[in-house]
Amino acid sequence: MPQSCGVLAAPSTTASVNRLAIFPNPVSDGALTLLLPGTASSARLRLLDGQGRVVLDRAATLTSGQTGLDVRGLAAGLYLLQATTPGGVYTGKVAIE
Repeated sequence: MPQSCGVLAAPSTTASVNRLAIFPNPVSDGALTLLLPGTASSARLRLLDGQGRVVLDRAATLTSGQTGLDVRGLAAGLYLLQATTPGGVYTGKVAIE
């Protein structure tokens, strides 16, 4: 019988630090605020619809990791947001009402 060392898993202390925060979500007024981890001053933002089509592609300037995104005019539904910075690629779901 194999011996156990008694440790199953250690919680990740960086999991919440390395996530893209999107709010409000769901969004009803078309104005999103994004908070990205790291110290990047710019990002490429892409919004993909349910079929994987790019419906929005913008360069964004980040101030303290934060930027806004205007999604007015897009159909209600669930989208995937992809934010690319020199430090990595971050994704999150966006619900537009």
